Amino acid sequence: MFKVLSAVTLLLIFSESPTVAQDHPDRTVQPGVPQGKITSGDFSSSRIFPGTTRSWSLYVPAQYTPEKPASLMVFMDGSGYAKTDGAFRVPVVFDNLIHQQAMPVTIAVFVNPGTIKAELQGAADRSNRSFEYDSLGDRYARFLLEEFLPVVLQGLNVSADPSQRAVGGISSGAICAFTAAWERPEQFGRVLSHIGSYTNIRGGWEYASLVRKTKSQPKPIRVYLQEGREDLNNLHGNWPLSNHELAAALQFAGYQYQLQMTEGGHSGKAAGECLPEALKWLWSDAPSTVIPSQETKPDWQPHADAVVQDGVPQGRVEELPAWESQIFPGTTRKLSLYIPSQYRPETPAALMVFQDGERFRDVQGRWRVPVVFDNLIAKGEMPPTIAVFIDPGHDKSSEMQNNRASNRGFEYDSLGDRYVRFLLEEILPAVRSKYVISEDPNLLAIGGSSSGAICAFNAAWERPDIFRRVYSSVGSFT
Repeated sequence: MFKVLSAVTLLLIFSESPTVAQDHPDRTVQPGVPQGKITSGDFSSSRIFPGTTRSWSLYVPAQYTPEKPASLMVFMDGSGYAKTDGAFRVPVVFDNLIHQQAMPVTIAVFVNPGTIKAELQGAADRSNRSFEYDSLGDRYARFLLEEFLPVVLQGLNVSADPSQRAVGGISSGAICAFTAAWERPEQFGRVLSHIGSYTNIRGGWEYASLVRKTKSQPKPIRVYLQEGREDLNNLHGNWPLSNHELAAALQFAGYQYQLQMTEGGHSGKAAGECLPEALKWLWSDAPSTVIPSQETKPDWQPHADAVVQDGVPQGRVEELPAWESQIFPGTTRKLSLYIPSQYRPETPAALMVFQDGERFRDVQGRWRVPVVFDNLIAKGEMPPTIAVFIDPGHDKSSEMQNNRASNRGFEYDSLGDRYVRFLLEEILPAVRSKYVISEDPNLLAIGGSSSGAICAFNAAWERPDIFRRVYSSVGSFT
C-alpha cells in the first residue's frame, strides 16, 4: 500500500504544467542575475538504508566562494524541486533571491528517496520512499549527516551553524524534513514544509502532541508550513486539519512558525507559487503566524427545552448508594438515575449513560438533563429514556480535593475496554435489576464532556453491539 501511495502522491504533486505562476518575477530567469551551477550523481553506498540507490543534484550559487561558509538547504524528493521549468524551480528562485540578498548564499542539495532493485527478472524496483520519509525517529537524519552529505558536499565550505542549515520537502518529504530537524536541531534550524503528511501513515500524527510537550524548552527550529485547503482526506487522516493542529501546537509551545493556507489540494502548484515568499520568511527573523484564540466565554442562556415548562410531566431522580467497583478496586463514586414519568415496566425503556454524572444531572447547570429529557420525551422527540448519572471513581481512602475525583484521568482518558466492562459488568446489571431496559443497541446511548466524552466514545467504539449512539461535548480527542 505504501508503494502505491508514494507513486500516486509523487504523480500528483510534481505533475504541474511548466506554465504555472510564470508571472512571479522571482520564479523566472532575470537578465543580469548570476546563475548557479548544477551537478548530478547517484548514491548507492548507504548502510543505514542498505540496498538502496538514489539520484541527487547539487546547486552551487554563483556567489559562493570557498573562503566563506555557505548556508545549506536540503530538499527531499529533490528532482521535483530542482527542475527549472517545474512547479518549484528552486535554482531559479535561489539565483534571484541570493542576488537580491533576500536570502543568504545557499548551496542546495536535491536528494531523491531510495529505490531497491528488483531481484526477480521483470519485476519493478521497490521504492523506499514511505519507509524513509514517513517514519519517525533519527534514521533519515543519520543517513543525511553520516553518509550522504559528507559525500555530496565534499570540497565545499558549508556552515555548521544550524540557523544557516535548512531542510525542506513536500507531502511525505515535508514530514521527513521536519523529522530531520526535530531529531537533530543542532544540525538543521529551519524547515520548509509543503502539504506535509502529518497524518497516520507511519505515526506522523503524533507530532502535534510531541511539540506541545516541549513548551518549557522549545527546540531551536523555525518552521514554514504551506497547506492546501482542499488537500487529502483519506484513511490516513485529514491533511488540512493535521497541518492546522501542528501549527497550533507550534504556537502553543512558543516556536517560530508560519502557516500559509492556500487554494488547491495535494500538489506543488500553490507551494511553488508562494516559494519565493516562503524562502524570504524562512531565512529571515520575520514574526510568526498568530492563530486567533478561540478561548472565549460568550453569554450563555439556556435553551427553551432546558427550562421547566408548565404542564410537562416531570421525571424523578433516584440516588443510589455510593458504588465501590471491582474493576476499579479501591474506588468509590456517586451514582444516580433519572426515571421519566412515562416509564412503564411493560415497555422497555431506552437508556443513556452520562459520565461526570453530577454535572449533567444538575438542573441549574449547563446541561440540565432531567429537565431536557422531561421536555423532549413529552414532545415525542426522544423515547422514554432512563438516564444513568455516574461520576468517576475516587480513592476511598482519601478525601476528595476541590471536587476532583482521583481516578478520572485513568478511567476516562485510557483507551481499551476496561471502562465499558465496568459499565456492562457492574453498573448496568444494577440498573436492570430495578428497571426494564431495552436490549436494542439503537436505544442505548452514552455521553460525556471533555475526558468524559472520549470515555463515552471509547465505550461505544469497543462495544458497538451495546451502545450505538454517542454524545460528545468538547471531547478530549487529543
